[in-house]
Amino acid sequence: TLSRRSATYLPRLAAPLSLAQPTTCARARNAASMESKTLRSHRVIGEVADGTPQTCAFYDLGGVGYCAARVGGDAFQVMALDGLTVQSASPRLGRNIRAIGAQGEWTYCAIDDEVWCFLRARFVGLAAGAPAAVDRFETVGGLLLGAGAGFVQGWARGDEGAAARRRVPDKVLCFDVDLAGVVLCHPPTYVNKVLLGARDGRLELWNVRSGKRVHAYASIARGPGIAHVAASGALDVVAVARGTGRIQLLDARRDAVLFELDH
Repeated sequence: TLSRRSATYLPRLAAPLSLAQPTTCARARNAASMESKTLRSHRVIGEVADGTPQTCAFYDLGGVGYCAARVGGDAFQVMALDGLTVQSASPRLGRNIRAIGAQGEWTYCAIDDEVWCFLRARFVGLAAGAPAAVDRFETVGGLLLGAGAGFVQGWARGDEGAAARRRVPDKVLCFDVDLAGVVLCHPPTYVNKVLLGARDGRLELWNVRSGKRVHAYASIARGPGIAHVAASGALDVVAVARGTGRIQLLDARRDAVLFELDH
């Protein structure tokens, strides 16, 4: 109910204004006031996920978190996560970047079956090529792993001195996997082992040094394809994201699904 005093300040309206239906501006103000402070946006940098297999890589250097993100399809920027400030930016490469990996001061771009190596956004050279197009990168200790249709390949940089640490990594391993649409995850406490998720819903644990499968997870039934696998802060627990939006929390040691979330 409006008071007589406030009513004198209302403009003339062509039709009665229903107080039961808030205006668009009012709805926007209400939505802003109800925004979660926990998930409140700090800074928007634009869209980086556009269907390309891997458009960003997160890493830690000297206790500071960084993100290398693809921009414009054929370039990347390295940003500090505490404020999303740009630390360095690559030149335009003129070819589409399929995947991005990061390791220390190095950023790696998969362009078809080629791996372009950058030191602080400065192009250094090409690493040994992969058997086919690289869709994903993951780091396992000092190894950089790249995965594509039916293969996993690893590169490593020698540590014989400062000069060796500044050259492109050498190919040190490559093995075939009977999986398509591979995604990679390295649980921090699993030495020389990586989880491989597939488009057909399979999840397997592989030893990257021997190139052998260690375990195939029975609790993760085949079905919707696996879009992403990520390690959690809890020991042996990983999150498996399906293409349908479902997320399964898996105890990788006991091969047991702890619970599931539907998006």
